[in-house]
Amino acid sequence: MTDKCYQLAKDLLEISGFIYHHEYSSFEQLEELLKTESKLMMLLALEIKADVNGRNKRYLLD
Repeated sequence: MTDKCYQLAKDLLEISGFIYHHEYSSFEQLEELLKTESKLMMLLALEIKADVNGRNKRYLLD
């Protein structure tokens, strides 16, 4: 896992925690948390894809 993947996963976990524990005070704040969570999920997926594509194919098959 790259440092960028790790940081994105850590940020995603923090935002998801806020949502799960109802740590928001308005619908607008919840909406922003959900948008941020979705954005982080997409960025993490793209970063994982780039990480996997950059690896040695033989290593992935073994």
